Amino acid sequence: MTNKALNPMDASWLYVESKDTPMHVGGLMIFELPKGAPLSYFQDLFKDSREHQRFYPPWNRKLRSSRLKNLRHEWVEEKEVDLDYHVRLSALPWPGGERELGILIARLHSRPLNFRRPPWECHVIQGLEHNRFALYIKIHHALIDGVSGMRMLARTLAKTPEDNELPAFWSVPPEPRPPTPPLAAAADAVGGIIGGLKQKFSSVPELGRALRELGRAARSKTDPMGVPFKAPKSLLNGRISGQRRFATQLYSMERVKKLAKAADSSLNDVVLALCSAALRRFLEEAGELPAQPLTAGIPVSVRPADDQEQGNAISFIIASLATDIADPIERLHAIRASTRRAKAHLQS
Repeated sequence: MTNKALNPMDASWLYVESKDTPMHVGGLMIFELPKGAPLSYFQDLFKDSREHQRFYPPWNRKLRSSRLKNLRHEWVEEKEVDLDYHVRLSALPWPGGERELGILIARLHSRPLNFRRPPWECHVIQGLEHNRFALYIKIHHALIDGVSGMRMLARTLAKTPEDNELPAFWSVPPEPRPPTPPLAAAADAVGGIIGGLKQKFSSVPELGRALRELGRAARSKTDPMGVPFKAPKSLLNGRISGQRRFATQLYSMERVKKLAKAADSSLNDVVLALCSAALRRFLEEAGELPAQPLTAGIPVSVRPADDQEQGNAISFIIASLATDIADPIERLHAIRASTRRAKAHLQS
């Protein structure tokens, strides 16, 4: 692998990194132990994982310099990846429940990554109740975004319990990219550049219209689209520290899907409505519910379905959580209207 310069989107996550706002992302996956798993299951798992000593991008990439405020950052290949450092075993006090798991994940996620090494960690967590264990992976956002990370991990998961010969996720080579057809001649190259410039310039009026629309939404009291800096002051506003809290709540996916279908909403809309209901109840019980609705910043993937590249391909929308609406059905409809409006604006 040759050195690879970070593009501006990837590098931006390094520029805003601080002790209080570390810019890594994490994924938590829960698995059931195989039936009849021996007591040595996790020791055997670690022994097997150490046999996979070949590392592929992004797991073997580290920054050329660990100074995060450089004007130019490059990924370089780490030839000696210390597997014992990156892959670790933890145990919950048995039987570990959701609360105990959340406390451990919060502690692991609060700790910044080491930029003198490839910026990722994998934690295998045993002792979870109901014969389960967890896999928590954290990786810096400059290296990968959530969608490409989950696609990459999904490729390493077996389809059946019997399929146990798959390599560890860090030893799976990237999927080959289809070759880019060469341009036939210099004239075609010039034509392609001119066509690209025309396309760029043609988008300028659309961008102007989108910005004007955003300004109108900011001034409007009835427009459902959320806009930056329009969130009301509440107990949630304030300077954050580097410590994180993490908690899980289990819901029936079938029930959530039925609710989304009945309300003509997306799954994400229902999740936002659940968050909104919890926040409204919390603030109302504290006597601090704002008259204006809270807003949510929501990451949106702009990566094509067939794009296997690493790095970041995301944008953000802002949607109303409609916490000012008491009726839960009306609140869900308001959230749906806001997310649809925001998605339409993003497309423009």
